[in-house]
Amino acid sequence: MTDRTPTPTPLDLAALREIAEWATEGPWRIYTVTDSGGRSAAVETAWAHDEQGEDTELVTDWCSPEDAAHIVAFDPPTALALIARVEELAGESYLHEVAAKEATARAEAAEAK
Repeated sequence: MTDRTPTPTPLDLAALREIAEWATEGPWRIYTVTDSGGRSAAVETAWAHDEQGEDTELVTDWCSPEDAAHIVAFDPPTALALIARVEELAGESYLHEVAAKEATARAEAAEAK
């Protein structure tokens, strides 16, 4: 099986969006236990289903409680919303940059007269 998961570079919004869209929708939850080894947590992301579509088992990934809190807080809907906001702000920034260049060109043209 080939791993198709993209490796994002910092702020590679397309790769981050693709990863978020591939992820399990959730809802994601934290399940914390304390045993003889100390505290550990699991991130519960979804139920696995059999051929008839019946819930069979909860998909659980074990990690530290801190990592679990981070993973659950940045679930796919949250990641997609953040990406959309960054793209929106980038578009606004571009529009401001274009307006500033046009204003500068007009000012320079007025000075040249």
